[in-house]
This record gives sequence, structure tokens and C-alpha cells, in this order.
Amino acid sequence: MSSTAVHASKRLTLKAYAVRAFVAALIATVLNIVVYYIGDAAGAFPSTIEVMAGKSLQISNVIMMSVLGTLIGMVIFAAVGSLKIFRIIAIVGFILLLFTPASVKDPTTEFVVYLEIMHVVATVVVLWVACWKKHA
Repeated sequence: MSSTAVHASKRLTLKAYAVRAFVAALIATVLNIVVYYIGDAAGAFPSTIEVMAGKSLQISNVIMMSVLGTLIGMVIFAAVGSLKIFRIIAIVGFILLLFTPASVKDPTTEFVVYLEIMHVVATVVVLWVACWKKHA
């Protein structure tokens, strides 16, 4: 068996990538909704902090960005095909996400902490789902 055939057999099917993307988006979104409501109850998301289109952070923003972020991550995983390379890309992407609060005008410490927790959740979920063993 050639090394090309061995490498090709390690790739997931398109259906497997789609299922993983859906599961990652669902888990990350649910967990980030929980984080959002905890942060909101703690007063971390005041209406005075504008994040998108001059509006404060809303649950719809959390849902949209959780779904989009995890789907983009899983598309990158599918395109790369290598878990080792994807981990590096995901870590670099996460480091870049650490700077997103800089785009928010006058964020509070609590706002930044909860926003970063949501980024950690999404990154960990995507990496966890990407690491699932391939089933025969």
C-alpha cells in the first residue's frame, strides 16, 4: 500500500466533516449562551458598550458568532485534513481572537473576561470535535 493511499484513508468523509461541524456549532453555541446569560446576570454586558452596528452585545450576536466561528473552524479542518496542522492554525486563530476586545470601544474588565471565555469555549469545542477518532 502506498503512502498516498494510507494518507487518503485517514481523511474523513464529507458527511463526517459536516456532522462534526454541526455538532461543534451546536455545543459551542449552547455553552456560549450559558456563558452569556451568566455574564449578563453579573452585569458584564451593559448597554453602553457598543459591539456591532452601534448596538450592545445581544444573545443573537453570541449565537451568530458561535455558529459562524465553529463552522469556519471546521471548514478549515476539512480543507487542511491534518489534525496536527489544524491544531496549529486553531491556536494561532485563538491568539488572534484574544485581541478582538480591542475593537470594542471602552469595554469593562468583566466584558472582556466573558467575551474571552466565549472564545475559549468555541476554540476548545472545535479542537475537541476535530480530535474525535474516525469510525470505520
